Amino acid sequence: MKYIDLFNEIQLKRDYYEDPVTGANWRYTVNDVEKRVFVEVQETKTLKDWMYNFNVIPAKVEDNYGRSITIPMGMRSQAEVVIQDILDHVNGVKTDKHLPTDYEWFFTGWSLGGMVSGISGFSLNGKLGVKQHYIGYGTPAFLWGKKSLATFVGAFESVKNFLYNDDWIQSLIPLYKRPDYEDVIPVNPDNPQTLDQRHRVYGHCKYLHEEF
Repeated sequence: MKYIDLFNEIQLKRDYYEDPVTGANWRYTVNDVEKRVFVEVQETKTLKDWMYNFNVIPAKVEDNYGRSITIPMGMRSQAEVVIQDILDHVNGVKTDKHLPTDYEWFFTGWSLGGMVSGISGFSLNGKLGVKQHYIGYGTPAFLWGKKSLATFVGAFESVKNFLYNDDWIQSLIPLYKRPDYEDVIPVNPDNPQTLDQRHRVYGHCKYLHEEF
């Protein structure tokens, strides 16, 4: 599967659901043909999002095997409501959306969304019995293990990939900062710096046509 195919599959599928307490926004996309479930969390949009973003007190999150990561408490708070909602759908507490556990699951999002979706997937690791993939775009990077940490990726040189559960966790900066981007469409054609978020994420880039 190519990254560009992932982008095309998850975009504009359904509206985001907003948690009234934390303001976290997420949506689920189910592809019954390819047997894929996408958990996509929205990027920072509101003042409430920023309030949680700035709550950077270190907090631990564990998966079902006792492994832990250290992440900002604000992001953990938003991830907790996504996690609970996923469990409610899987366990039949909520019936508006069926999330099959015999499909492959992709946890993805841009910026804050990449971090929150990654935290959610990590916490659910071993609980759902599914093969999980973690792909974040322009997102804070997070490491596994005793020396875990979360930092925002601000330069191309600091982009890193981490192998976890035999799967790559991708942490990428916005595409307009990449040296190899192509054909990214500006919002204002007279000012190539005014790139809107959709084009940063969905714009054509060599990287997007690579397979994972």
